[in-house]
Amino acid sequence: MSVSSWQSELQQAICIPRSNNHQPVVFVGVGRVENGDDGAGITIINRLMSVCKDSEKSLFINGGAAPENLLGVITRSQPRLVVFIDAAQMDREPGCVQVIPIEMIGGLTAVTHGLSFGIIGRYLQDEVGCRVMVLGIQPQSNQPNTTLSRVISDVVQQVSDSLEALVRDEERGKYIFS
Repeated sequence: MSVSSWQSELQQAICIPRSNNHQPVVFVGVGRVENGDDGAGITIINRLMSVCKDSEKSLFINGGAAPENLLGVITRSQPRLVVFIDAAQMDREPGCVQVIPIEMIGGLTAVTHGLSFGIIGRYLQDEVGCRVMVLGIQPQSNQPNTTLSRVISDVVQQVSDSLEALVRDEERGKYIFS
């Protein structure tokens, strides 16, 4: 699989000076697994929690439908980067994956979860001084009482594999420079 734009953007965000390496990268899965493709972020984070459970430089959080309820956990970890993973209506083809900088997200936009990522992200930036972004996945369907669509299930596997590789490379120091 070739390196896509979102993978390259995350790789660059993870690549940090050695002096900041003690601060973790926090990945937060967001969504409702009972609402079809809205469960993509939760499914990805659950896979990462399983395969990267020994990570010393990353923290994985299941944010459910209300990630704002876990802001205390996130801020106490003093992250250098927070990546929210969620289904996002981007008016793209189903399965499109895109990094959305928090600055591009409005404060009062309609979301299917609690607070807007814009509000949460700005809070984290002000409180901790970390970088915040959303890894958005264009859903095909968010129908209640359904599972992931086939196209999103395939994308979830690809994103999980890619994020696992990024985390493993970070653990080995591949992206760290002096």
